[in-house]
Amino acid sequence: MSIAGLSKALVKVIEKNDAIPEMGPDDDFTKSEVAEFGIIEAQKHRSRGVTLGMFLSFMKYYQQAYEDLIYESNFSVEEKRYCSLYIKRYFDQLELGFALEWSGLSEKQKLEELQKSNRVITNEKNKYLTVFESIYDPIILVDKNNNIENINYKAVEVFF
Repeated sequence: MSIAGLSKALVKVIEKNDAIPEMGPDDDFTKSEVAEFGIIEAQKHRSRGVTLGMFLSFMKYYQQAYEDLIYESNFSVEEKRYCSLYIKRYFDQLELGFALEWSGLSEKQKLEELQKSNRVITNEKNKYLTVFESIYDPIILVDKNNNIENINYKAVEVFF
C-alpha cells in the first residue's frame, strides 16, 4: 500500500510538471505539492506511534526501490540520470515536508494525538468485545495453527 500511495503521488506530480522538482533554501515545503503526500502520511503514521526515524528509514528503503527500477531499466544513460535525479528530488521534498510537519508539533500535541488514537482503538476493541460476547452462538477464533485466540462466553459454557 505504501508503494502504491507513493507511486500515485509521484505520477500525479509528474503529470502536472515533468521538470525535476527544484529546491530553494526559502521554499516552504509544508506547502509543496510534492510534500503534500508526505505530510498526510506523517500525520497518519505519527498517530499510530511510528517514530520519525522509523518513518524516514521506510522512505529511504522505498527510494532505493525506485532507484533499483531505474537502474534495471533499458533507459539510456541520460534518461537514467534524469529519472534518478527526479526521484532523489521528489523524495528530498517529501522528506522535508513530513519532517517539518513532524517537528512542528509540540510534545504536548504529539501526546494528545497519541491519546486520541488510543481512545479510538480502545473504543473499537470494546465494541468488538461487546458484539463478540453478546452473540448467542458459541464462537471460537483460532489462528493458522489452530490455537485458540479468542472464545466467547457461550462457547465456554457449551464446550468447557
